[in-house]
Amino acid sequence: MRRSTASLGQDRLRSGRRRLPAAGRPRRHPVLGFAVVLCGFGLHETVRLALEARRTGTLRRAAAVVGALSVVVPLLGAVAARSLVSDKPEAGTTTVAVIQGNVPRLGLDFNSQRRAVLDYHARETERLAADIAAGRAERPDIVLWPENSSDIDPFANADAREVIDRAAKAVGAPISVGGVVHRDGRQLNEQILWDPEKGPVDTYDKRQIQPFGEYLPLRGSWGRSTRNGPRWSARTSAAAPSRASSR
Repeated sequence: MRRSTASLGQDRLRSGRRRLPAAGRPRRHPVLGFAVVLCGFGLHETVRLALEARRTGTLRRAAAVVGALSVVVPLLGAVAARSLVSDKPEAGTTTVAVIQGNVPRLGLDFNSQRRAVLDYHARETERLAADIAAGRAERPDIVLWPENSSDIDPFANADAREVIDRAAKAVGAPISVGGVVHRDGRQLNEQILWDPEKGPVDTYDKRQIQPFGEYLPLRGSWGRSTRNGPRWSARTSAAAPSRASSR
C-alpha cells in the first residue's frame, strides 16, 4: 500500500491493492437459529434441574434426558456440518484497488466546489491505469471508491457520468462508486457498481443517513447564525505507512 500526504494535512491512499480470497455467496442454514435456541433451552433446563436436584435430593430422569439431548444434539450437528462451512478461498484470489482521491477542503462543505471530489478520484484512478499500462502495477479485478466520491449525481449529470465512464475504461475494471444521488425527493448515499463497458449495473442505498457525518440537520437555521454551519476544528497526525494483510 502506498501513501502520500496531500494538502490540508490529509493522508491520501492512492492505490493500495490487496489480494483477497475470492469468496462465494455464503451458505445459509435456516436450522442454525433453531439449533442455537434449542441449545440455549437445553443449557437452561440442565442447570435448572441440577439446582432442583441439589435442593430436593431427587432428579427427574426424563426431564434430565430431554435437557441433555437439547445440548448434545445441536453440538453433534455442528460437528457433522463443519465440512459445509469454510472460509477457504473457492476460486483463487481477487485483486482490489482502493482509491482515496482526497477533497479540496476540510469541513462539512467539502463538496461545495462542483465535481472537485469526483475529479480527484477519477484522476487517481487514471494514474493507476497509467501504472498498469507501464507494468508497474497489476490490473485489479475491482476498484473501490469511498462514500461521496462522486459529489454530484452521476445519473442526473452527464458530465459526471462521462468522468466515471472514462476512469472505468482507463483502468479496465468495474468501479464501486460512492455517489450522492437524488431520487424521489430524497438524498441517497448510494454505492454504484460501474462497469467499464455497461456503465452503472447495480446499486446499494444506505438505509440510514447519519446526521452531522453525512448531512447537517437544520442547515438553514445554522446558516443564519454562521456562514458555513458550525465551525469544526480539524486535527491531523502523521502516520507511518501500513502493509495490509491478505488474511
